[in-house]
Amino acid sequence: MADIRDFSLSPDLKWLAFKSNNRPYVMPFDVKPAPVTINTPDNASARLLSDIGGYAFRWSKDSSTLFWTMGAEILSTTPADKSGTPHSLTINIQLPADKPEGIVAFVGGKIVPIEGDVIKNGTVVVEGNRIVAVGPRRKVKIPKDATRIDIKGKVLMPGFFDAHGHIECCFDAGTMPQQHPTRLAALAYGVTTNFDPYSEDLTSYESGEMTMTGELVGPRWLKSGQVVHGVKGRTAGVYHPLASLDDARNVLKRRKALGPSILKSYKLSTRAQRQRLLQAAREYDFMVDGEGAGQFYTNIGMILDGHTNLEHNLPVATYYDDLQQLIAASDVSMTPTLIVTFGELFGENYIYENEDSWSQDKVKAFIPDVNNAYNPITGESGTPLHVRCMHSIHVSDEIYDIGFRSVGRSLTKLAKAGATVNVGSHGQVSGLAMYWEMLLFAESGMEPMEILRAATINGAKTYGLDHQLGSITPGKLADLIVLDEDPTEDIRNANSVRYTMVNGRLYDSHTMNEIGNYDRPRSKFYWEMKPTNGIDWKSTWSGE
Repeated sequence: MADIRDFSLSPDLKWLAFKSNNRPYVMPFDVKPAPVTINTPDNASARLLSDIGGYAFRWSKDSSTLFWTMGAEILSTTPADKSGTPHSLTINIQLPADKPEGIVAFVGGKIVPIEGDVIKNGTVVVEGNRIVAVGPRRKVKIPKDATRIDIKGKVLMPGFFDAHGHIECCFDAGTMPQQHPTRLAALAYGVTTNFDPYSEDLTSYESGEMTMTGELVGPRWLKSGQVVHGVKGRTAGVYHPLASLDDARNVLKRRKALGPSILKSYKLSTRAQRQRLLQAAREYDFMVDGEGAGQFYTNIGMILDGHTNLEHNLPVATYYDDLQQLIAASDVSMTPTLIVTFGELFGENYIYENEDSWSQDKVKAFIPDVNNAYNPITGESGTPLHVRCMHSIHVSDEIYDIGFRSVGRSLTKLAKAGATVNVGSHGQVSGLAMYWEMLLFAESGMEPMEILRAATINGAKTYGLDHQLGSITPGKLADLIVLDEDPTEDIRNANSVRYTMVNGRLYDSHTMNEIGNYDRPRSKFYWEMKPTNGIDWKSTWSGE
C-alpha cells in the first residue's frame, strides 16, 4: 500500500503522485465516485520516479510538471514522459555557523572537568565558542576585556548529553517554529546536546540547521531522522522491507543526500535485514543505533553484529556474567533509559510516586505538557505535569527493586567492567527527565561521578564527538553549566542549574534570557501573551 500521507493530485485531477515504501511514483488518475485502490506490484500505469526516494511533491499550475526534492536537489518530470530522466536543479545555500564574539571567564568555583582532576577554586576562560583556558584560579590569566562570571560557591561542569531524548516538536507540521519550549526546557536543565532517535526527516534536519545558524535556541541537535522500521503498515513512511542489500544502499543514498544523521534500526524482523543495513551503513560511513524493542535475542544479535549503541535496556532484570562480558568486549554502548524500563514497570512511575516536580519554576515556565503515553492508568498522550502526577500508579517498593533498580545494578556493573553506559531521558519531560534518569541510576547504586560521566563524556564518545564535547578541556566547544549545588556529592544537586552555556552563548537557566556578553531577553510564548488579570496562571497548565 502506498504511503497515504504522500498522495498528491494534479490540479487538473488527471495525475496522482504517491510514495510506496518511500519510493515516488506517478500514475494517470480518473476521478470516479467509487473507491480507488492504489498499489504498485500489479499497477502497470504507475511509473517509478526514483529507487532512492523523494520528498515534498508539488505540481505546476497547469499540471504539466511534477516537482519533488531530494536533499539539495529539486527534481522535476513531465508525468506522461515515461522515458525521460528527471530534470535536476541543485540549490546551493550556505550560511555561516553561529559563533558569539567576546570572552567570558568563569571565576572562583569548583571545576568538575569530567576528564582530569577536580579543581576546587578554578577558572575557565571561553573565547567565542571554544574553551581556551582551564586551571586553578591563581594560575589562569584572565584577559582584561573578558566578562567575568563569579561562580564562587558554585560548580562548573560540562553540559549534559541526553543520549535518547524525544523532544522534537511539530510532527506533520511541515516546518519548524523559531522557538521551542522543549528546547529551552532542555537547556534550562543543563542539556546542551540531545540525540533524538525517532524524528522526522525534513523538519529534524531543518531544526538542526536552524540551531547551527543560531536561528533556533536549543541544545546541539543529533537525530536519526526517519527510523528504519520493519513492521508493515507502520505509517509515515518508516517501513523499509530491506529485501536486498541494494534496498539498504538506497536508504543510505537517501540519507547521504539529506546530510549527516545516525540511522535507527527499529523492529527489523530478521537478522539478515539488520545486517544489510549495517553493511550499507559502513559503506556510506554512517553509524547505526539499534533498538531491540523488548526482544532479548534481537538485542544479542545487534551486539554481535556491531551496532553503535543499544537504545533501552535488554528486557531482563539481571545481566549475568556471560552477557556482561559480551557487552563489555563488544564496544557497543548502552543507553538503557531506566525511566522507560523494558520488561518491568517503567522507572518514571517511581519518580511520579515520589517526586513533586510540578512546582518548579522551570516547569511552569517551559514545560506545557509531558509524555503521558506510558501512564499505566489512563490519560491523553500529552498532559500537564501536575495532572500526570495526580494520575500515577502506586505500588510496593519491592516492585521497583526487581525492576528498574535491578536493571540499573546490572548497568552499574557493566560500567565498572569498561562498557560505555549513557544517560538518556526518553524525553518524558523535556530537560527534567534527564535529571530523573540520573536519580534512577543513583537509586540503583551508581556513584555520582559515574553518573555524571554517563551524562556527559560517555554520550560524546558513543557518537564520536568526544574530541569536541563532554569534558572541560582547552580547545573543546564551550558547552558548560553552572550549578548552585555540588552533584558530585549528591546527584540530586544536578537539578540546580543556574547558568547554561551552549556554543559559547550564556543563558540564565531560570529565564533563558541570554546574558554574559549579550543582553537578549527571549521572546514570549503564545501562552504568555494572554491576559491573566493578575492571577498566577498559564493556560497551558490546564492542558490547552
